[in-house]
Amino acid sequence: MKHDPSSERPWMRHLPDSRGMLPNGEPVPRTDPGGSFDAPVAFLGVYPAAAVAPANVGERRMNLPVRVERTSFELGVSASANELDDRYLGPLGLDRASILTLDLMPYFLANTRKSKGRSMATNLREAELAYGRSFGIAARPSPARLVELARRMTGNVERLTDYFARSKAKLLFTLGSEAAAFVRGATYAAVNREARMLFYSAPVELDVLGTRRLVVHLAHPGILMSGKGRASDWPERHVRWCASEGRDVVDATLRRRNERLAREGWTALRRSR
Repeated sequence: MKHDPSSERPWMRHLPDSRGMLPNGEPVPRTDPGGSFDAPVAFLGVYPAAAVAPANVGERRMNLPVRVERTSFELGVSASANELDDRYLGPLGLDRASILTLDLMPYFLANTRKSKGRSMATNLREAELAYGRSFGIAARPSPARLVELARRMTGNVERLTDYFARSKAKLLFTLGSEAAAFVRGATYAAVNREARMLFYSAPVELDVLGTRRLVVHLAHPGILMSGKGRASDWPERHVRWCASEGRDVVDATLRRRNERLAREGWTALRRSR
């Protein structure tokens, strides 16, 4: 008899391995954790990403998604994956083997921000009419509504609760106001209003879906990448924090992890004698 994973993780019945189909016929996969649940540090992001390529739709040439992340911050799919390595992991002295990456939402959402006059959501809706079928890809809601959606989407809180229960990470970094609001049980507006005080502060111990861990809120990669963000002081603040307090927090976390592993190894050795 074939094993049914949903029998062990009931939320999978509501959030299957894939939902919808890309214009090129590839499935739209659920974005699952990246890295290891044994990692000492976790990152909670916001938007599963897609790689895009130009396609002819009727008489129009437009960019459409051709590949969607199967794991959060998957290299080769999104610019945010490279940004994570370059702007977060490197400066903090971390590598991919040391972290677990999670995403607030389980499926790719089409961006509604316009690039050269058109948004990804607009392109997809027009392509659906031309192809005569739905791709099953919803448009990204506003940040405030996205936080609400993450909380009320059937199976999503259970999915994240399962991930956090399995994670051994003692330190959690959230990226952006949406992820921070979700973790704090607050509204997006409340967190955004207090962002100057909450972000890049000392770690605070929070109950995150039933597990206690140290949490630090960081700016989303989009803020560090965008023209508007670069014109603010967020990139400078990010670089300064990573090189000082951030490095100290990570070093302390890794040191405690190594001490724990050493104790467990010594205990196992004594028991084996």
